Amino acid sequence: MKAFDYHLPTKIQFGAGRVKEVGNSVKLHGSKCLVVTGSVSTSSTDIYDKVAASLEEAGVKFVHFDGVTPNPTTIAVDAGAQIAKNNGVDVILGVGGGSSMDTAKAIAVGATHPGTAWDYRLFSDKQITTATLPIVVVSTTSGTGSQTTPVSVVTNAAQKCKYAIVDQLLFPRVGIVDPELMETLPSHATASTGFDAFTHAFESYIHKNAATFTDLCALEVMRLVVEHLPQAIQDGSDKEARANLAWADTLAGTCIANAGTVLPHGIGMAIGGHAPHVRHGEALAVVYPEFMRYTYSSNTKKFATVARLLDAGLGESSDEHAAEKSCEAMNKFLKSIGMYFTLKALNIPEDELPQIADDAVKLPDYSVNPRVPDRDTIFDMLKLAYDR
Repeated sequence: MKAFDYHLPTKIQFGAGRVKEVGNSVKLHGSKCLVVTGSVSTSSTDIYDKVAASLEEAGVKFVHFDGVTPNPTTIAVDAGAQIAKNNGVDVILGVGGGSSMDTAKAIAVGATHPGTAWDYRLFSDKQITTATLPIVVVSTTSGTGSQTTPVSVVTNAAQKCKYAIVDQLLFPRVGIVDPELMETLPSHATASTGFDAFTHAFESYIHKNAATFTDLCALEVMRLVVEHLPQAIQDGSDKEARANLAWADTLAGTCIANAGTVLPHGIGMAIGGHAPHVRHGEALAVVYPEFMRYTYSSNTKKFATVARLLDAGLGESSDEHAAEKSCEAMNKFLKSIGMYFTLKALNIPEDELPQIADDAVKLPDYSVNPRVPDRDTIFDMLKLAYDR
């Protein structure tokens, strides 16, 4: 058996109604909190009110920053960090999906370090220190897994790039996962985040750092998503489906925290840098058909296993046959959840494809794919995905 390490310093508080405990959880790590959310719309007012009430009951003072945007930007992070500095907060609370949680993590760095949080991104020569503020999160979607990762993904719109800030200090101290908070999530957002969770599991499963424990978790995540995502899309109030997806998302985060992601995430990050209007799950879904066809033959056993999860009819097939059919099974699954796109349909300019390919190889994900492509191969994939 391959030797491995497994690390998860985040305390997970999972279950319906657990959002009421957020005040006491925050109080363990500070007395004045910056609450980080997106714009509090009608659908999320109830969630924010529950969080605010819990903080007040626990005696935690708080300031609210509601400037988070989808595909969080350096502008939002810097604004939130300035508010944190001005108000002398000592703990950061992110409430929302991956964008809010990732913004909260970046603010925890930006509020306590020289320069800006962007200066501490991957491949920077600046080091994140223990000055980083403690982070608590409440997740309201089931997909990004940010509640169990040491990663914050931020977009620099001016530079048209999307990079990760990565450090063990960015693991949330507490992650509250309350499936009831996901029941109002619209169907397409449910599909996009749910597919994101699937990819976290799948890509950690075929990653070179995959190990016994992450394989076990990844297989369970994929099973749960395939079984419960279609129902949650059809009926967002289905409590069983929501609870299972919330657990899958949380477990998938631990997979990528301990193994990592491969080619689609690198391409997806590059797409997001050039097209911030595209959801992360959409950016992944649009390249998955080409990724599957390119990669399946390099790890037939694991692709065959995933194919059988997607299509039970492949149960008696050989690994070689099932692996080949995994491409067809993935396309069918994407179509069934409304996530089969082209780059053209996502309004990504065709003349930006060369630069997206350039940016995809600036990130390490492609280099740990079971079959390693070069820049031109990635460009060919993008051209195929542009208008199938």
